[in-house]
Amino acid sequence: CYATLRQYQIPVAPEEASLAAGLRDYWLGLLEQARKRDDSLFAVKDKFRKVTQDQVKEFTKSLVQAKEDFQENGPGKPGMELDKGLELINDWKIDLHQKQKKRDTLIKAEKLFGLPITSFQVLGELERDLQELTVIYDVYRDWKETLGGWSNALWVDVQPDSMTRGTEQFIQRMKKMDSKYKELEPYNPINDNIRNFYDSLPLFKDLKHEALRDRHWKMLMDVTGKTFDFSNFTLQNLVDMKLYEFKDEILNIVAGAARELSIEKSISQIKETWFHEALQTRKYERAGMDRGYILLDTTEIAEKIDDNIMNLQSISNVKWVKPFLQEVHTWEKKLALMGEVLVVWMQVQMKWMYLESIFVGSEDIANQLPKEAKKFEDIDKRWLKIMGETEKVPNVDQACHMDGRLSDFTYLAEKLDECQKGLSDYLETKRMAFPRFYFISDDELLSILGSSDPRAVQEHMLKMFDNCAMLLFKGESTVIEGVQSAEGERLMFVATVATEGLQVQKWLNLVLKEKKRSLTAVLKEGTFFYPKMIRVEWINKYHGQIAMTGSKIWWTYQVEDGFKKVKSGKKTAIKELASKLTRQLNDLVAEMDKPLDKKYR
Repeated sequence: CYATLRQYQIPVAPEEASLAAGLRDYWLGLLEQARKRDDSLFAVKDKFRKVTQDQVKEFTKSLVQAKEDFQENGPGKPGMELDKGLELINDWKIDLHQKQKKRDTLIKAEKLFGLPITSFQVLGELERDLQELTVIYDVYRDWKETLGGWSNALWVDVQPDSMTRGTEQFIQRMKKMDSKYKELEPYNPINDNIRNFYDSLPLFKDLKHEALRDRHWKMLMDVTGKTFDFSNFTLQNLVDMKLYEFKDEILNIVAGAARELSIEKSISQIKETWFHEALQTRKYERAGMDRGYILLDTTEIAEKIDDNIMNLQSISNVKWVKPFLQEVHTWEKKLALMGEVLVVWMQVQMKWMYLESIFVGSEDIANQLPKEAKKFEDIDKRWLKIMGETEKVPNVDQACHMDGRLSDFTYLAEKLDECQKGLSDYLETKRMAFPRFYFISDDELLSILGSSDPRAVQEHMLKMFDNCAMLLFKGESTVIEGVQSAEGERLMFVATVATEGLQVQKWLNLVLKEKKRSLTAVLKEGTFFYPKMIRVEWINKYHGQIAMTGSKIWWTYQVEDGFKKVKSGKKTAIKELASKLTRQLNDLVAEMDKPLDKKYR
């Protein structure tokens, strides 16, 4: 180095150059001293060489003994408890580490004293065997830590699906091991341990079923003979109870709980339905007057009630209903009452609307039936009060279960029936006074009786009188002067009929009597003028009924008279009559070709 510095004429301090010049001589001197010292220590080295050889033999012997102990009592011993084996693995790792350090020290000594290097093959075999066992026990250690985490969790926090995925990962680790590991003694116990837990997971999953309630855990305690505090219950507690020994019993409990959950959900659904189901109402008015509220159609609600009752009856017949039997019976009664109330409610509403139109909408009827009107007034107040409450609280369950609701409707129905009976009796007296009232309905009759205007009968005339379409009033007065048919043919009364101040049945009887009297008078007149007028003119002048009846009267007379003439000697009398009648028919046929009024045609 310093020669290179000199070659390139790099300056070096004189002191440093002097020291550098003496380095070679110093090194050669040091080597000579070492050789002399080595020669002087030859006897000592020989002594230590022998000691080292003895130590190697002793160490080799201890390794053989250690391997025998490892095979007989180590973590790979057949039947070894896994937890104990895991402890031994750690102990043997420490012991093997010490042996490896001693081996390294002895090899250094052998090198120092020029001895052949010993391979310590037994120690290598121990290292290999321990390493293989360590691979398996590492899986067990990880499994034990994982299982410990699961086991200490409260049962309410246990997640079987997550545990299943974690366990499957350990199963895959065991499957991926080489065949040499699978031949080792701990492999099967560890694999069985993991597999047994995996096989138990379905049981844990069953026990985590959402259907399980406190009563089912009490049943589980009775079956297993174990008791536990469910609030602090952990998975480890469950494992310690060895519930897998009661697998069939648990499956039966869980299956029953699932059935009970289905019943519970059905009942909850029924509760939910009637918590929200509401009656639909609308404003009811008469002639612009507010008459409170009435119910809209309840058919759909009634169908739901029937469906729910049938569902509850089906539920009550299964063996899993016992925990809910009282609740099922309660709801059966509630629904039955709701259905009964709605039926009576709608009946009362129909009767109230019908009678309301009579007693409230018609003062005349109310005045003629004061007792029934007073009774209906009380009914009306109660009805309006109930419907006002219903509008505020439309929920079906609440509306139907208000205190005394069914008895209120039953009372109203009875009183409405009494009003109806009074009304029917009243109408019967009117029909008996004028029997043609039987030809019209109660509502039609009430529309007549409830009006002070005699023209109210006009729209019902055809039902009460054959082909009498309307009454003919004198101007704007209430005096009747005749009747008119549907074809427009009129019959004017001989004497008019006054209606003022008379009950309808009375003046209708007068109309009927005057109609008959007037028709009789016209018939007599027509019959009288038949032979005195041209027949076509006569038919055109008188009513169709008069023409038919008068023609028959005169035809009968003429035929009888013809036969009398024949008998008295006039042989051509009938032929002459036939010719006359034929001319009359021909005259009528000729009339048909003329533009005639509909009634005349």
